[in-house]
Parts: sequence; structure tokens; C-alpha cells
Amino acid sequence: MPNPLELQFDPITANWTYIRWLGDRKEIEAQTMTWDKVVVDRTTELSSWVDFCYQIMNRGVLIYAYANNHFQGHGPATIAKFLELWAANGFGEIAPPEPGNQQALYFLRLRQNFPRRRNGQSCFMGRGIRQRLAGV
Repeated sequence: MPNPLELQFDPITANWTYIRWLGDRKEIEAQTMTWDKVVVDRTTELSSWVDFCYQIMNRGVLIYAYANNHFQGHGPATIAKFLELWAANGFGEIAPPEPGNQQALYFLRLRQNFPRRRNGQSCFMGRGIRQRLAGV
């Protein structure tokens, strides 16, 4: 997908959205078959996604974001980089995943109308798209 900030249309069609950072499977598998570290630096792309997510979160849109290992080489590292960029922009904290839930490292859930953090922002890391959509 192109830079989300350069789109000529509004991609949001509901009160929630789902972002998937998938990457190019063939490209990254040509470089590694071990998914324990970043292989492709996608900081620039993630920076534009941070800005986009902040804008749509402020519209009251619930955001689910998923990072596949093929995006950078390590899904949890992609989420960690997103969180780092989010914090560097001063957008507030995103609460850590629930203890013992490794799957949560691959997902983010951002929403404006959840309990506020001390700086007025509200967002948190969730347990996964299926659980949240099912209301679990």
C-alpha cells in the first residue's frame, strides 16, 4: 500500500479499521528464514503509519494493527518500532500486552475513547483481532 498520508481518498469506511503490515514474502525469505530479528528497516514507512493512525484515532476510529514477520523480519520488533515512533511523536503511552500473552506482541489496538492516560491520550495493545471482534 502506498504511504497512507498520500491517499487521494478516505480509506476509512467504518468506525474501526484493520491495518496489516505484511511485507514481501519472497524478498525477505531470500534474505532469511529465521524470524528473530529485523532484516529490512522500514522505519520510514512505519513513521507515516504512526501519523496516519494518530489522525484516524482522533476521529474516533478503533484501529487494529497486525505485523507479520515478513514485513521487517520479526513481527514483535515491528510493533516495538511502531511504539517507539509513537512515543517519539509525543502521542502518549500504549499499555503493554497482558502478561503471558505472546500473541499480543503482534497486535496493536488504538482507540480514543478508552480510559485516558496522564497526558490525555488513550490507546492500548490488545490480545488479537479475533478475540476483540468477538468481544472476548
